[in-house]
Formats: sequence, C-alpha cells, structure tokens
Amino acid sequence: MSDWLYRMPAVRLADAAESGGARVWLYELCRGFGPQGASHGLDTLLVLGTVDVDGEITAAGPAVVGEAEALSASMRAELVAFATTGDPGWGRYRAGERSTRVYIPERDLVPYPEERSRVLWSDQRFVAWSAKVPTPGR
Repeated sequence: MSDWLYRMPAVRLADAAESGGARVWLYELCRGFGPQGASHGLDTLLVLGTVDVDGEITAAGPAVVGEAEALSASMRAELVAFATTGDPGWGRYRAGERSTRVYIPERDLVPYPEERSRVLWSDQRFVAWSAKVPTPGR
C-alpha cells in the first residue's frame, strides 16, 4: 500500500518536476522507534521535536532517546536550511540518478532505495483517488 499510495506517485512527481526544470530533493524515513518501524507522519513529529509525546521512546531507554533526539535535530536543521536557503544541504534529486536522503540510524544520500518497486510499478498509471459520497435518497 505504501508504494501505491505514496512512494510511486511521489517519485513520479519528483521525476516530472525535475524534468520540467524544478529543483527537487527527495527523502525517505526508514527509521522508526516502535515495532512497526517508521509510521505515517513520524517525520513531522521528528521535525517538530515531539516524537515522544506518548513516552514510548523514553520507556525504550536512553540509547533510543539519544537516537531519536539526534535524528530529530538533523531533520529539523535540514528543513530549516531548506526553508531559509532553498537547499537542505544534500544533493538534488536528478531523474537519472534519483539521489535520495535516507534517514536510517545514520543519515545517508543514496540512489533511490525503492528502485526495484519503482521498476515493478513503472507501467501502473496513478490517477486521482476520491471516495464517492452517496447522495441521500438514492
């Protein structure tokens, strides 16, 4: 579902924007602090420094707290750099290379990590998705 709903449309948008002349940066958060890994919206909590709102990270111990704080500080600094200068501090995304900032316990700039999925989905067309709301009385 993550490929269909987010990853593949996002990488296609990055490809299209870059081919149209836009400056593009792409990242993927591959680190979570619970059994499910990186959950939806975790990047926002990390950037805002509120990832431990429920105390789960604190309960996991000081090593995990330190890791979460370091990742949070890194993501926040890169977002602030992007907002103030237009550059987050890592290499731009180029369709041929697909350089992607990957947030795992350490930060890294790598070729797009979901390349295998991108190729598998290459023939799939992603159209706008909307739920039809039933009309009362029909």
